[in-house]
Amino acid sequence: MNNTVLTTSGGCGCSGGAGGLNLAPVIGDGANIIVRHKPGITVGNYFNELNEGGVKIYELVDKNLALPTVAFSNNAPVAEVGQTIAEVIFTGLITAGSNAVASRSISPAVDGLNLFGPFNFNILNVKRNTAGAAEGHTVQAIDSEGNARSVASSVAFKQAMYHGFSALAALDQDQIKALAKVLKDSIIQQYGGVQNYVVPGSPATPKYIYWYGAVGTPSIAGAVLGGLSLPLVDVPPVTITNVHDATILTPYWGKRTANKLDPGTYAITIS
Repeated sequence: MNNTVLTTSGGCGCSGGAGGLNLAPVIGDGANIIVRHKPGITVGNYFNELNEGGVKIYELVDKNLALPTVAFSNNAPVAEVGQTIAEVIFTGLITAGSNAVASRSISPAVDGLNLFGPFNFNILNVKRNTAGAAEGHTVQAIDSEGNARSVASSVAFKQAMYHGFSALAALDQDQIKALAKVLKDSIIQQYGGVQNYVVPGSPATPKYIYWYGAVGTPSIAGAVLGGLSLPLVDVPPVTITNVHDATILTPYWGKRTANKLDPGTYAITIS
């Protein structure tokens, strides 16, 4: 039998000897009663009621508190600046933990949304012309003891970052757009640290390694190859027309290796 410890602090913090708190037997109604700690427990939330050889024992034990569970996400967590997401669908579910859920909320509020059981809502034509979050919502659950859990979900619009190889000493915006593209907060987020760069062998000519990032995002400070500094040079900034909205023009900084590299694989560390 488990019994909740009724204290103003929500648990019992007692002190005692090596085996925890061992109260002298209490005689009542012809039965011995002992209150003790389970070994290793000094603060507990529950008593186990035991009977050992006719002695009634209340053993203080701990119980991990499980907070309410909040599952909340959407079908378009990352998008490119300038892109229009026709429909963003948010879905969620609040589940009770150790205690009943006393309060459920979503901010900003969504008209008519019922947070009991699985829920969903949609937002149409979501777009941003600059990097940042759009249509952010936070779902919160608070249990009967005041314990809270919240989860936020939004669409994170990010600038395109570019990386690739070319035998040319400088690239225009169309050539940059033909490079590999990732949606990140910075070029370092994708390529920072050690990476294997495979300089393509077709055509079998030496090539520069290029990196391009939107102006205002962190640039590349340096590169190391085989324990030695790999010289890099700045290339002239290029203004790139957004692929989704031609009215969005974004200046990009560029870096490339100072020298061409023969086709092959190179473990390069970027910082």
